[in-house]
Amino acid sequence: MARVTIFSTPTCPYCKQAKEFLSANGVDFEDIDVSSSKEALRKMKEVSGGARSVPVIVVEDSVIVGYEEAELKKLLKEKNIIQ
Repeated sequence: MARVTIFSTPTCPYCKQAKEFLSANGVDFEDIDVSSSKEALRKMKEVSGGARSVPVIVVEDSVIVGYEEAELKKLLKEKNIIQ
């Protein structure tokens, strides 16, 4: 798994914002569409403790359910992924 993984759906506006934020900050990430794969949905629930909404963002061993720019930025800085 990449250092940053986002479980998302194509129609989720918060997923789109999170991916735009990651791209704008030069963060490589794996994007997993849970709407097209039951296995992907199962994996998302497993890593997030049962979350049923997207996005679920995994940064190494940390998980964020939902998207809040400040929270994601803080975590990426803590993990030395961005400055």
